[in-house]
Amino acid sequence: MQVAHGIDPTDIALLLSVPVSQYLNRLNRLNLDCSSAAADSQVKTRDAILARAEIRAWEILDGRPDAAASGSSGGGMAVSGA
Repeated sequence: MQVAHGIDPTDIALLLSVPVSQYLNRLNRLNLDCSSAAADSQVKTRDAILARAEIRAWEILDGRPDAAASGSSGGGMAVSGA
């Protein structure tokens, strides 16, 4: 599960309240891999998505219009004030 979700071994060791070296030793004894390039890639992708979502959320909170909706396509919703 750690590799599939890109969880750092240090975080798992902390959760289990054991030293990182002991956790890694246990993984080694069970012939389990503690890291994966695919998991690292997934973490980086997820972090990038979350960063973009956070930026967009701040833009919305600041009242900035959606750049995609403000184009000439007319796809954005117009809000009229009275």
